[in-house]
Amino acid sequence: MRYLLLLILLSGCYTQKKAEKQLTKAQLNYPLSVAKKTSEWYPCVEETKVDTVKVTEWRLKVDSVTKLLRIRDTVVMKTVYTCEDLPTLQSQLQAQKNIIIKLQQLIDEKPPVVVTTKLIKDSAGITLLRAQISNLEDKSNDYQVKYQRSMKWLIFLLIGFSVSILLHLLTRKK
Repeated sequence: MRYLLLLILLSGCYTQKKAEKQLTKAQLNYPLSVAKKTSEWYPCVEETKVDTVKVTEWRLKVDSVTKLLRIRDTVVMKTVYTCEDLPTLQSQLQAQKNIIIKLQQLIDEKPPVVVTTKLIKDSAGITLLRAQISNLEDKSNDYQVKYQRSMKWLIFLLIGFSVSILLHLLTRKK
């Protein structure tokens, strides 16, 4: 009777090794079912990254031209010009020409192409790595507890040793 109860208790355990054997057997006999279930349990994860460095540089160029336009907008126009106004008019005309040239260069330059990178990751691998990380964290915590215990024992032993040496030295002097 005892052996029957022991046999029932031991056979009721579902271990990792048993699960791996059953999974291997299912993979050999029904690979489509295993593939379907694993894809449901661990779907692929898509991660998108956009490279915007060139777009940012292009926007800075556009902003610099628009700043020039705002600064040069304030041209004072007179109704009557004299020969003395000729150098200022020429400098203003040259400044406006420079702005037009920069605008033409900016228009001729095509906006940069934005590169989008898509990474497809296997979530089963991610889940496995997370499980390994938590397992290692648990081991680390166990080792820290053991270390703290051993340090307490060492301190206790050092105190005991130093007290015994002091007592020995005190009794020896008398």
